Amino acid sequence: MRRLREIATDKEVDLVLVRQGAHEIWLLGRLRIPVPRHNEIAEGTAKAIIRRAEDA
Repeated sequence: MRRLREIATDKEVDLVLVRQGAHEIWLLGRLRIPVPRHNEIAEGTAKAIIRRAEDA
């Protein structure tokens, strides 16, 4: 989440929580990013989420 906030700041867009369920759905500008609701997220999953946010 810290990295997603940094990406949002760098891109000058808002990071907004849309809904919660099995995953939290976040909007980074106009991009929807699902984030699993676990204390620990697998490293590969975390990297994929960050890569998707950076490429948007």
